[in-house]
Amino acid sequence: MSRDQLREDLSFDQVIPTVVEVVTEPSSTNLLERLRQPQELTPVRAACLELSLPSAPREGISGRLEVLYPRSLAEGIGPNVVVVYAPGSIADLCLLWDLRAAHGLPSGFPLAVPASEDAVGVIRGWWAHGASSRYGLSEVRCALVSFSVSSAELTALAEELGEPWTVAQPGELLRTAPEPFRPSTDVAVFTNGGARVAAWSPGDLSRFDLRHSLYKDLGLAVRLSPLDSELPPSRSLVGPVHGPTFRRGACEIIGAEAGSLVTMRWPTNWTVFEAVVRDRGLKARPSSAGAAAEALLHRLGSLEEIQMLCDPAVVRILNDLGRQSGMSWMRELAKTQSVQIDEEFLRKRAGSPREEDLHDIGLDEVKRMFDNSEAAATAWLDWAESRGVLVRGTRVRCRNCGRKSWRALPELAASMVCRGCGRSIARPFPHTPLNWRYRASEIVVQVVFHDALIHLLAMRWLASLFYRGFDKPEELYGVHPGVEFLNGKGLTIGEADVVLLFANGDLVLGECKRNAEGLNAGELDKLDALGRILSSPWTFVATSTSTNDCGPLWQQSVRTLPQQPRFALTGEHLYSMPWWTTNENALAWREPGSNAIRPWGEPFAARVVKMATSYLGRADPDLDITRSWKST
Repeated sequence: MSRDQLREDLSFDQVIPTVVEVVTEPSSTNLLERLRQPQELTPVRAACLELSLPSAPREGISGRLEVLYPRSLAEGIGPNVVVVYAPGSIADLCLLWDLRAAHGLPSGFPLAVPASEDAVGVIRGWWAHGASSRYGLSEVRCALVSFSVSSAELTALAEELGEPWTVAQPGELLRTAPEPFRPSTDVAVFTNGGARVAAWSPGDLSRFDLRHSLYKDLGLAVRLSPLDSELPPSRSLVGPVHGPTFRRGACEIIGAEAGSLVTMRWPTNWTVFEAVVRDRGLKARPSSAGAAAEALLHRLGSLEEIQMLCDPAVVRILNDLGRQSGMSWMRELAKTQSVQIDEEFLRKRAGSPREEDLHDIGLDEVKRMFDNSEAAATAWLDWAESRGVLVRGTRVRCRNCGRKSWRALPELAASMVCRGCGRSIARPFPHTPLNWRYRASEIVVQVVFHDALIHLLAMRWLASLFYRGFDKPEELYGVHPGVEFLNGKGLTIGEADVVLLFANGDLVLGECKRNAEGLNAGELDKLDALGRILSSPWTFVATSTSTNDCGPLWQQSVRTLPQQPRFALTGEHLYSMPWWTTNENALAWREPGSNAIRPWGEPFAARVVKMATSYLGRADPDLDITRSWKST
C-alpha cells in the first residue's frame, strides 16, 4: 500500500462500491434473475474487467461430430449442463466453476441443483425461463452430470425430465477455453516466418497509465494467432517459458515489458505436422505420390482450383495423357493377365513414360469432354495451360526420314532438328493454320505415374467439407497427400494416401484408389493398423469410381460408432460439393442411383466457364491450406 502511495487503512469497498446482497428467500428463479442483471458486477466478472471472455467452441450442425468422434458430446451439448450435487461436495463445486468459466460465465446454464431438493421441478423451471442456449441450426441438447451423485440416480432424473436430457460423465463435458484476453487489431507482417509486434496494443497503452507503479509490473503474455487458425496441441512444439513458444493454439511470449517489441514466429504446416507425429513416437516424410500431388497442387495455386478437374471426363483424359507407360499402365496389364503385382517392384521398374509414348489431344477432343461446348473447352484449356496442367504444341514431320514428333510451343522455330535422323528440317510447318495439340505437363505425368490424382480429389472434397469461414478457427488445420510414417529406427511402418490434421491434434488417415477394384481386405487391415498406432478417431477410403461400379467390399468397409468409424467416398462424393445438413451425414455411403455423378445443380461445362473466368482473374492465387506446408 505504501509503495503505491495508498492509505494503509484503505478498504476494498472504498475503492469499488460493494453491495453484499442477502437473499431472504433463495430460489432457482431468483438465482436466474440475479445472473441476468447487467448493472451488477459479480466478483468473478470483476476479475475479468476490461478483458474479453471467450467460450469453448461449439458445433453448429447437430449430429455432425457424433458421426466422427466417440468423445464429441461436449461440442453438441455446449453450456446446457446441470450439475446435480450432494450437499457439501467440493468436487461438484469445482466442476460447476470450471464449466461456467469454459462457457464465458453465461446468464443461464451451466447451473447446479442439490440432489436433496426437487431437482426435476427446479430444472424444468430453469428451462421454462430460457436458461438453455441454442447454437446455429443444432437442436438443443442438455446433460446432467455429477461427481457425488450416482449414474443410476442421474439416469432416473434424466428419464423423468425426458427429451432433450441425457447423462454424461464430467470428463466428457470438461473443455478448455482460451484465457480472458485483450484483443488487438494490429497488423503483423511476417518475413521468413517471423514478425515484430508491439507487446502492448494501442488500446492497452491508452487504458493503463504506465507512469503509475501499479501497472509497471503487470505480467503480460503476448499471444499471436491468425483469426481463422489455431495450432494443434503438441508437446513437441512447446518451448522454454521465457521466449517464443507454441502452446494453447498460438505463439506466446510471457513477461513482455510494456511498450516493447517482441519477435513472434509461426511454424510452417509441415513443422506442426511433424511435431504432432513426433508426439506419437514416430517420424513422417512425404511419399513419392505425395510429393507429386503436392507439386501439382502448388502449380494450381489452391485446393479450390481442383474443382476444374472434378468431372469424370476430365479425370479420364488426364489419366490417358500421362499413363501410357508407368505404374498405372503396368497395374492394368497385370489385372488383364490375373497377375499379382508388387507395388515396390513397380516403383523401381516401371520407369517414366517415354516422350514418343505420350498422348496428345486437340480442341475437338476437349470439346467432346464438355458436351461439344467450344466456350467451355477454350475456357478450360486457357486455365489448364496457365496452371501448367497442359502444354501447348504441335506435331512436326521430318521431310527427310518421315518421322513425326510433337514439339512444345517454346521449341517452335523456322528451322528445327529431327529427333530421328538428326538432320535439319527446313520449313517444318505447313502454310495451313497450325493444328494445336496439348500434352500433359511433366508434373501431371508424375501425378498419373503415381496414381495420385485421386489424392487431390479427396483432399479438395474433405477440405471443403470441414471449411467453416467467417473468420472462425478452422477445425481442419492442414491436409497433406501421401505420407510415410517411420518408427524410431527409421523403418517405414505404414503409408497413408491422404492425412488430415485437425486443430485438436487428431490425425485422420485415408486410402485412395483410382479404380475401385484396387481395394482389398489387406489394404483395409493396413489402414486400421496404422490408424491404431496414430490414434486416429476415424479413417476413410476413397475412389473416383461411381458407387454403381464399386464392388461389395466398398460398402462393407463402412463402419460406425462405437467401432472406429470408417467411411467410403466414391465418385458421387468427390465430384460434388459437400455440405452438412441436420438430416444427412455428408460422409454416409451413397446408394447406387441415389445421387448423380455430377450433382452440381448445373452442367459441368457451364460451371467451367464461370470458374475459369474467376481463377484466371486472380493476380496472386492463394494456396489456402498448404502454401507453407514445407516452406517458411
